[in-house]
Amino acid sequence: MSRGLGRLQKSILAQLKKVNEPTTAEALRWMLYERSNGTLISDDAKLPTTWNTSFNRALATLAAARLPPIRLEKRRLSSLEECVKHYPGKTLSAGVRRLRLKLLPHLVELSGSVAPDYAVAANEDYHIESLSRGQRERLCQRWLGLEPALRLVLASNGSNDLFLLLAKGKWLFEELGVQSNQSFSELLEKW
Repeated sequence: MSRGLGRLQKSILAQLKKVNEPTTAEALRWMLYERSNGTLISDDAKLPTTWNTSFNRALATLAAARLPPIRLEKRRLSSLEECVKHYPGKTLSAGVRRLRLKLLPHLVELSGSVAPDYAVAANEDYHIESLSRGQRERLCQRWLGLEPALRLVLASNGSNDLFLLLAKGKWLFEELGVQSNQSFSELLEKW
């Protein structure tokens, strides 16, 4: 029989109200530990295993009870910005966490200035060009095996997307002078 919420569970709920936005269990764990101790943990220390276990148990119990602010969802980080915000807390080492907090924001800065954002078609062209001669020949042979069937379908329905797919295939795999700005994979999805 339950005696109600424990001290750590109450702390979790109170911290979630303060944060007032979705957060990760790992980030919450660090916020609560540092708040409960009143000081930052030294770089050479780790979160105590017993505290971490108690936190995980308290959070899991709250999630199982389906209390309103708690919803546990396992998923991959969806962007570099999410990585900067949430990845640092995934370690139990204070030093590793601080390094991540310090270095990861620079990744976002660099990502906009270092690598241009190429279109899918340009990426396909680049990857085909970076293949070895043997790899390109094998792809060409596979393409030549598929092309006659695609031509038959084109003859029967006259699809513009299929025509463009054939043209792009000729460009990518046979290196014919029929250049297309369309993406082979996107044309394939349309058709």
